[in-house]
Amino acid sequence: MNSGFYLFSGRAGYGKRLVIYFKYITKLAPFRLFHLNRRVNLMIQEVRVITKPGITDSKGEEVLYDINHALGIQSVEKVRTARVFRFEGIGSEDAAYLAQKLLAEDVFQDYQVNGPVLEDAAVALEVAYKTGVMNPEAASLIKSAADLGVKGLVAADSSWIYGFYGKNITGSDIDRIVNSLLV
Repeated sequence: MNSGFYLFSGRAGYGKRLVIYFKYITKLAPFRLFHLNRRVNLMIQEVRVITKPGITDSKGEEVLYDINHALGIQSVEKVRTARVFRFEGIGSEDAAYLAQKLLAEDVFQDYQVNGPVLEDAAVALEVAYKTGVMNPEAASLIKSAADLGVKGLVAADSSWIYGFYGKNITGSDIDRIVNSLLV
């Protein structure tokens, strides 16, 4: 954990992979892909969409209810969620354009391009499909980007980030939440 993050190595079911961040490293995005020890010059832009402060995060409240009532874990006091979209082959300006026109509803959602959200959470988990497992949203994201005139997009992906707030959240609490609710 001295590197600032922890990669959860437990099982993740239903074709999803799970990454647990105890702290975000903000210098990760945008980043360059490395494939077979060769550098590939395609940029990956990350867009994170989150509910604005003061607006109810219904998905977060639903997860919190299940944590408190179904699992009996009381150390988690609040849960916030965010969608993460990754776009390969476009610049940050195009990613911001997609966020504004396609991904975020500006009345009740904020977005961040290549920047962190939920960085004040005690624990943040990202749940995504495993490498090689088809994400059903990917084709729709690519088609919608093309319909909006965004050129050069070669791949798209999405995931969810769950931010857990509270005191004394333990590793065993996170394991139970992950294995019982999120994957």
